[in-house]
Amino acid sequence: MKFFDRGTTGVRATAAGQVLVERARRVLDVVAAGVAEAHQSARTPRVAVGTIASLAPAVFTALDRRLRTLANVVQRSDHGRSLLQAVLDGALDAAVVCLTRDQLPKADVHRIHLGRDPLAMFVPKGCDPPRDRLPLRNRAVLVHLTSGDAERFAARVVRGGGMPRITPTAQTALAMARASRDVALVPTSCACADQRDGELIEPSPIQHQAGVTLVIADVSNPATRLIHQAAEDLQRLFTSEDRKRRSAAASE
Repeated sequence: MKFFDRGTTGVRATAAGQVLVERARRVLDVVAAGVAEAHQSARTPRVAVGTIASLAPAVFTALDRRLRTLANVVQRSDHGRSLLQAVLDGALDAAVVCLTRDQLPKADVHRIHLGRDPLAMFVPKGCDPPRDRLPLRNRAVLVHLTSGDAERFAARVVRGGGMPRITPTAQTALAMARASRDVALVPTSCACADQRDGELIEPSPIQHQAGVTLVIADVSNPATRLIHQAAEDLQRLFTSEDRKRRSAAASE
């Protein structure tokens, strides 16, 4: 097969040669992009951070806003205990988890208390807000808890006259509530992060709140120090004043 023709005016590619040249250019473009990304990766620290699925949108958005130009944040979502073990094993640099104090190790990690995430009642557009003395009575109630004790909490909903339906994530609870126009009980941070026009977020008639902790493996590492610096941004996700501002903005 002939790829080039040589003549008195120079060398020209044949039809087959033109295909080869075009493919070669693409290969060179891919190689150049790979080299550029490798250089960028060498200049930008890599930080692996995990959190539970329900908090992932809010947590990773906050970290991206703060660290986008400073670090390459590798995201992971899993259960709280699995994330904690990954930090202890060195597979993750940090994790945002909802675990009780006795579930957190007292050594080998640096802990930053980010706040508490009380349960909220999410009322979708088209759903009448509960105003009775027993607001959940005879209502289907979507339930998601980040602390892992949803079954016990569901029993409390039943005692209040409600019909609980436990969901695997807060996003699932909100989506199902919107579709069926039922109320949902989810962590306040999750409800505020996904609130839309015409939707209400009110205190849960059944109180429950989970502690939220940032766990960091080694704060002496320059990359993980960046996560430590972002702790203030993460704490804002779980402060009542910031939630009020976000909820008010969504309701306007």
